Amino acid sequence: MRFALTVLALCLALSTASGSQVNLTYFEMSPLSGVLPGQSIQLSWTFNGLAIDGSNDWIGLYGINDIPSATSPSWTWDWTGTKSGTKTLTVPTKCTPGTYVVYYFGDSGRTNILAMSSYFRVLSDANHKVTIGSQSNQNIVVNWQVPQGTSGAVNLFTVGGSSPLNSNVVCPISGTATSGSCTIQIPASNAALYEFRLFSNQKNGHMATSTPVSPSGDGGSDNLSFTTTGVSGSAITFSWSNLAAESDAWIGIYPYYIPGTTTDHSPLLIWVFTGGASSGSYTLSLPGAPGYYKAIYYKSGGNGGVNAYSYPIATTGLIRVSPMSVQCGLSAGTTNSNIKNIITIVMENHSFDSYFGNYCQAPTFSNPTCEYGPQCCEKPPLSVFGVQPTVLNDAANTAFDPNHEHACMLTKIDSGRMDGYVNGTSCSDNRNFAVADVNTVAVYHQYAGKYAMADNYFHPAAGASAQNDMYLARGTHVFYDNSESPACTHGTQCVLVGQKGYWRHEPTIGHLLNSCGVSWAFYAEAYDSSSIGCYPWKYDASDNPFSYYYGIGDSPNMQDFTKFQAALTSGSLPSVSYIKPLGTRCEHPSLSKITDGTAFVKSIVDSVLASPYANQTLILILPDESGGFYDHVPPPPTWDGYDSHPNGARTWFIAAGNLVKSNYISHVQMEHTSIIKFIEHNWLGVTGQLGTRDLVVNNIDSVLSPLAGYIP
Repeated sequence: MRFALTVLALCLALSTASGSQVNLTYFEMSPLSGVLPGQSIQLSWTFNGLAIDGSNDWIGLYGINDIPSATSPSWTWDWTGTKSGTKTLTVPTKCTPGTYVVYYFGDSGRTNILAMSSYFRVLSDANHKVTIGSQSNQNIVVNWQVPQGTSGAVNLFTVGGSSPLNSNVVCPISGTATSGSCTIQIPASNAALYEFRLFSNQKNGHMATSTPVSPSGDGGSDNLSFTTTGVSGSAITFSWSNLAAESDAWIGIYPYYIPGTTTDHSPLLIWVFTGGASSGSYTLSLPGAPGYYKAIYYKSGGNGGVNAYSYPIATTGLIRVSPMSVQCGLSAGTTNSNIKNIITIVMENHSFDSYFGNYCQAPTFSNPTCEYGPQCCEKPPLSVFGVQPTVLNDAANTAFDPNHEHACMLTKIDSGRMDGYVNGTSCSDNRNFAVADVNTVAVYHQYAGKYAMADNYFHPAAGASAQNDMYLARGTHVFYDNSESPACTHGTQCVLVGQKGYWRHEPTIGHLLNSCGVSWAFYAEAYDSSSIGCYPWKYDASDNPFSYYYGIGDSPNMQDFTKFQAALTSGSLPSVSYIKPLGTRCEHPSLSKITDGTAFVKSIVDSVLASPYANQTLILILPDESGGFYDHVPPPPTWDGYDSHPNGARTWFIAAGNLVKSNYISHVQMEHTSIIKFIEHNWLGVTGQLGTRDLVVNNIDSVLSPLAGYIP
């Protein structure tokens, strides 16, 4: 049984984000028994500050499997003409009983969907019915029922097809009988589902549709169903039964409002193997983004192979995912400190020793406890296995990129012995032991003396950039190295066909902030660029951990870096900001000069401190990971029970601005998830809400000065 929302009035509530982007707010109205063909529904819409006049906007009524486009007309279609208003839409008498939705389009071409109504149900008039009786392989008994005096026919269609499979009458309705049956032979191919549609000459239209059928008889009962609804992040169980056992059956989870066909499954969020059983169940976490979802059972899943998505035989009803059960412990605009804005600048691939080896003065392994000045952090050893450090400058940085994939990271760290960097493994190289000269990293050394830094900050995973970036968003292991590609639109133009990833559905700190109404943005250089090219000259979405997640990966929270300066100038800077430079100046070995990266960072810090935000902003500067460069301090143990994946090497971390301690070195153990924990505490009032490492890591508050007014 399909579930649908039936409504008295469909409310399209639109709220502006930035530019011309629109976020939909869902409203469920009073439920009805349904709407009959020929009856009317009331629709209202408003624009809350959207910078368009609505003069070229349209509303269309569609079935749930219809794909709006300029070439696919809706059941009914009306011009809005105004920025806000109401319309009465009459459900056409030819509307097939089923589930429908109204789309609001920001253009006449039916391509720019700005909002969608809740689902509602168009009921049968109870006088026209077509049902499936018995079935023996291809032979189907079709039963029909019509009012007295009706003439017409029952025709065979593929599910969703626009034309009958046979131009001849399949099952005639004479005009004298009110019910009857026919035995119809459907095609033998298992490549499609079929349905029977009843047409009335008197009503001049399609009046009823059967449930789907297939030659093997496993398509008609729609037995795949969710057992419960839930909120984001909670578990839900769905089950299937009475389906023919299939060795290659799969289930895909989709957002409801991006209509799918058997050839368009880009919105796929979760893809699970049924195990080949004819009945069973599966439990998983709900998506992090609120909205409506459904599941489709595929007889031939193929897991992305040639038969992938070839045979959908059952679909669930809708499940509503409510906004996450987030504890927004602070009132709007209130924070647990004087910090009203935080900016995290993410650079790339250098260890603590490689940047601060010529800054720190304490003897190696002396474990200093003092906290002010370079004498309070350890310098690296003079040599490692007789190898003295390479001088790391712009030339050396662009000439060599150490292996920093997961397997090599583990062999280099060697269970904390730190002895695989220059000796004994295929990943070893003398150039892995490198220390920057003071001129190359002068900006960061100056910041260390003027502001605060940490000498016990580790990148959270032994692996490459994307693996570690995920801890800035999710706070836990998601995948190894750079093994997954985002499913978003921006920054994936160079991903090979067939290698684009699925949307990830777990909640992130971005979802938490959205739930509590806290503004945030990820600013990336060249995000809006339309020029041809690939990384490092263009934005690469794999450097943005939020781009992997459904609901935010292509949302207005993703911004071009040019808009950061505009926000700073206009007084519209989000509470939480992330900044990512192009690969050509992110300091990544072999791609970027270090000094180009430090100049980029300095320009941001200077701009912020010259703005009205100077006395309320915390600026964090850090690399995503150590890049395979040597560091002499062993990583901490794994977070067993929360994330059992081993930590990476030590990296550098700087906190800049007017609210941090001066010339300070924190010895508190920290990592990327510590930033999540600070954001949770400062803006939400409750930490650990992702249920990942944010439950156990230390906060970054040790670097804050009394001026920050931090409330523990």
